[in-house]
Amino acid sequence: MKIEKQKRISVINSKTCIQINVKDIEMIEQVGRRVHVVTGSREDYYYGKIKSLENALDEKFYHVLNGCIVNFSKVIKMESQLIYLESGLVHEIGRNNFIKAKQAFKDYLHRFPPFYIEENVDQGQLI
Repeated sequence: MKIEKQKRISVINSKTCIQINVKDIEMIEQVGRRVHVVTGSREDYYYGKIKSLENALDEKFYHVLNGCIVNFSKVIKMESQLIYLESGLVHEIGRNNFIKAKQAFKDYLHRFPPFYIEENVDQGQLI
């Protein structure tokens, strides 16, 4: 039986020391000298550079801006230059970067087959 290890990143600042599972991260953003890590339940900051985290991230993560990385598996939708995340956070990006990010999101979604089950309520049969 194969045991799969989960990748984690460590966030250490003056108030907290925490390990965050990479799969739980929705967005990572560089804000000045600090890195802002957003998950569904919390937001944490630490002093450092966003480049130091890139080795821990997989193909689900995409640089929507130079200092902003989004986890495509946590994106609900992208429209009107806005990125809607599962936690309810909405992130706005510029038009040119949005066009590139939206195309990358489409490519990401095309990796998974669409599954639709529609029920016909009148006849009780699957269509």
